[in-house]
Amino acid sequence: MTRGGKYVIDSMIVIWAIKKEGEDQKQQEAMSFLRGIDRIGAELYFAAPILTEILSPYKHDSERRNELISDITQHYKILPFDFKSSLEAADLINQYGKDPELRAILENETGQYHNLSTKLKFDIQIVSCAIAHKMDGIISEEKNAIKTYASGRIPIFSMNEFIFDGTSGLFLIPKNG
Repeated sequence: MTRGGKYVIDSMIVIWAIKKEGEDQKQQEAMSFLRGIDRIGAELYFAAPILTEILSPYKHDSERRNELISDITQHYKILPFDFKSSLEAADLINQYGKDPELRAILENETGQYHNLSTKLKFDIQIVSCAIAHKMDGIISEEKNAIKTYASGRIPIFSMNEFIFDGTSGLFLIPKNG
């Protein structure tokens, strides 16, 4: 059993739990997950590129944008995309940026080629922030790209890999994580 830890949460969890967008079931799962992880003393972080991804649609809605910023900064720490993160990102881009197999996976996920470069950059920046700042893992519901970039560098967990024990506040992470 493990207690605590420092994890970066990926944008889909934020979209479901904080922005309250997407399927109702996913929103409930994400909110329940965040409450559970908060109870056991784990620290959740946002990589700065996630803020860009989350806030960019609200250029003309400053009220909603400020509300999201407030919600996020009151409850979570922000990992900067700094010099160390940039070095990690450069290594990841050199390793995966032209990988035809990964590009095909991403193209199938996005359904649009023009979103591919943006998705690739955000995902690489998220992974590189987590690595550079020595996080214990990334919590993401995205299975392909993030896991590929992080392979051998930092563990990736999905929300359902954390099992909360309501009485002791402890959680288990399966050994295959």
